[in-house]
Amino acid sequence: AEAAAYKGALFSEAAEAAAYKGALFSEAAEAAAYKGRLFSEAAEAAAYKGVFV
Repeated sequence: AEAAAYKGALFSEAAEAAAYKGALFSEAAEAAAYKGRLFSEAAEAAAYKGVFV
C-alpha cells in the first residue's frame, strides 16, 4: 500500500510538472503572439509612413 501511495505521489508530481511545462509553453506562445502583434503594428506604422513619404 505504501508503494502504491508512493507511486501515486510520483504520478501526481509528474502531472504537476507537466501542467507547469504547459503553463510555460502557454506563456511562451502568448509572448510570441505579442511579439507578432508588435511586429504587425510596426509594419503598419511603416506602411502608414510610406503613405506620407
